[in-house]
Amino acid sequence: MEFFATAIVPASVADLQRRLTIGELPHWCASIEKALSDEKLSGEIYCVWGMFRISRAEHEQDFIDSIRQFVDDWKAGLEARW
Repeated sequence: MEFFATAIVPASVADLQRRLTIGELPHWCASIEKALSDEKLSGEIYCVWGMFRISRAEHEQDFIDSIRQFVDDWKAGLEARW
């Protein structure tokens, strides 16, 4: 199951990547109690569901494009058949 929300903030992708570091996540989200480690591209956080190892790895453009196509296909299917 996937959930999402749209936040109305004057930020570019570069702004988000620069400011939303693993160590800063508790500052931005009340459900994240603390950052246990921040190794720049990976780390551990403690949140309402326990401890999690997370990463900020970049993905190749082909993978990103395939996910966008997947989302577009779902959108088109729902709109056409609902």
